[in-house]
Amino acid sequence: MAKVLIVNNTPYLYPQPGEQAPWGEGATGWAEEVTRVLSTLKGAADILETSYAIENNVTSPEIIGGLSFDVNIVRGFVVQATVYRSSGSNEYAEEVFLNGVYQGASGWLLQQDGIGNAGISFTISPSGQLNYTSTNLPTPYSGIITFRGIGILTV
Repeated sequence: MAKVLIVNNTPYLYPQPGEQAPWGEGATGWAEEVTRVLSTLKGAADILETSYAIENNVTSPEIIGGLSFDVNIVRGFVVQATVYRSSGSNEYAEEVFLNGVYQGASGWLLQQDGIGNAGISFTISPSGQLNYTSTNLPTPYSGIITFRGIGILTV
């Protein structure tokens, strides 16, 4: 007897092992809907949650490993990031939203919004690599950025 599997509030009759045909319509419908749902979870240019060490007193833009968007396929992006830096007993935290749009020959526009102040600023290279600079904090020092991003593809 077929098992009822529900995806997006739609029931699908999925065959049990050894069940006699015909069962293609239920299995195909379920597989198509699961594929559609999974494709919305991570797009071709999306970045899953990742962390990267933030160095102290960076005065020239430094790359953030794993945080880039390919200009050949991405028209825009949204990045959500949390920056945490500490210096002795002092802690600095910031929730940052970066919005970017690629304008072709004119390059990227980048907007930084957020709450808090961890002493970090962001830039983007012509190739779509996000970079940072950071203020100088006394030692002992530690810093980390945790981020995820959604890349909006070109049409």
